[in-house]
Amino acid sequence: MIRKVLIVLSFVAFTGSLFAWGVPSTSSVTGDDDSAKTKSVDLSGLTKSKEKYENAYLESTKAFAKSMLTAYDAIGVKTEATKKLAEINDMKSGSVDTDKLHTVTAEAAEELEIKLAEAKSIDKEAGKKIGTSMIQMGDAVIKEKTLISGIKTLATGAADAAKNASGMDKMNAVTLSKAAISLSTVVPSDISIGTKVLKAYKKFATTNNITLPKNATKALPNEG
Repeated sequence: MIRKVLIVLSFVAFTGSLFAWGVPSTSSVTGDDDSAKTKSVDLSGLTKSKEKYENAYLESTKAFAKSMLTAYDAIGVKTEATKKLAEINDMKSGSVDTDKLHTVTAEAAEELEIKLAEAKSIDKEAGKKIGTSMIQMGDAVIKEKTLISGIKTLATGAADAAKNASGMDKMNAVTLSKAAISLSTVVPSDISIGTKVLKAYKKFATTNNITLPKNATKALPNEG
């Protein structure tokens, strides 16, 4: 339930801002707007940009996965979620399913928060792993924040191309636009999820008297 709420809120906030930037409505993107002009559009730059940000998203998702696997290991828990996180770390650049990556991240994070709350006291070495996982998650959150501006540009450009292209170019541009919208949905949602997990890490560390590295909370608001 928490995951669904985060996704919906992030989608509303981000897509709302897209329209504020002048991105066409859904009807315009798909060509239902009769006033849209049709012409040949060069999609090569947009295609390269899409691949760039999808691969960057894969790498940041791997960082999320690495952090959570470290934390799961620290509290001695192995579940279906840890198996899926490990699979993410083995993925290669190329055809990236952003929605699937996000779903695995969100579900694993939701379960991890529960497991951290249930965990018993841990030893010093496990405590160090929690500190390490915080640094890893902080890096992942900060990295995803750097993607937002470029994804906004991609989304605007792809929507404009979809509105103005014709024939096969229009079909390809619509596909690009959908991919950009997917990225614009999952990235801000991941940032919210990562921040929430960081707070769960911090609470766990406080409860268990774990001394955290100086920069462990750098990605948390007002604690960098």
